[in-house]
Amino acid sequence: MIDTQSNVSNLLAGASFKTLFKEQLMKKPKFVKKYMLYLYTNGYSDPGGQGSIRWFLKMPTRMWRIVSVLRGIWFDRRFDRKHNVSTTGAIFLKDLEIDSSNVELGELYDPFPSGPLKRLLSMLPQVDLSETTFVDFGSGKGRVLLIASDHPFKQILGVEFSPELHEQAENNIRSFRSRQQKCETIESLCQDATEFAIPDGPCVFFIFAAFRGEAFIEVLKNIKESYHESPRPMHLLYVTDPLTHPIPDDDIQSVPLFRNIRSGRFAFDLSQRYPLGYSIFEAEKTTSGH
Repeated sequence: MIDTQSNVSNLLAGASFKTLFKEQLMKKPKFVKKYMLYLYTNGYSDPGGQGSIRWFLKMPTRMWRIVSVLRGIWFDRRFDRKHNVSTTGAIFLKDLEIDSSNVELGELYDPFPSGPLKRLLSMLPQVDLSETTFVDFGSGKGRVLLIASDHPFKQILGVEFSPELHEQAENNIRSFRSRQQKCETIESLCQDATEFAIPDGPCVFFIFAAFRGEAFIEVLKNIKESYHESPRPMHLLYVTDPLTHPIPDDDIQSVPLFRNIRSGRFAFDLSQRYPLGYSIFEAEKTTSGH
């Protein structure tokens, strides 16, 4: 496993104006350090020289990001306590043992906030959820699966290629408690998303920027092939941080099947650690051929 403390220390070494911040960071729990390291390595570090005016001018923005992360973690832990599960904490894939050639195309595990997901599902066009399978590609510890179970889906499936995260998801599914739960057919599958067999019947696919490039395109091709074998209602819900990982519209258009029916950004939500954008795609009823 990665030594988060030494990594943060190396990143901040020699920056005298960051000494106080580093000292405070080292006192935080490991999962908080990982969030801070994520912020730092995704462009939130000092772009100027030591003690630069630019760094100080941007300090309010940096502090707001830090506060947002810590606030989001508080809501994550609140969700876990309420539902008797353990889904909190960002995890980098390089910290996990994953036997897949697509591991380099994956992103880190980051639990999705419940509020935005509920709003996203409410935006779906009129579909009979009792006949619809919900699929989360890159389901991690299963947070999205559990939130989705508040809706009356036929079944809810998570696809996760990390055995460690998959095992945690199975534990969470068993221990999950919710008075609002309307679907109890929930399953986590430990396999590469590119090898997942698309279920029969209507489907709603959810992707929280879980992977990119050829792996994502291969998943889209599998969905398209299944659709042409049996045309049926299909929707793709894609969510991402638009600042660091824009919606992969070019990849989606490279596999003609889905049309964008709605896009936007979620309104401010206390449980969000950073801005989130979304797009809802619907399978084209007129699409034909492979």
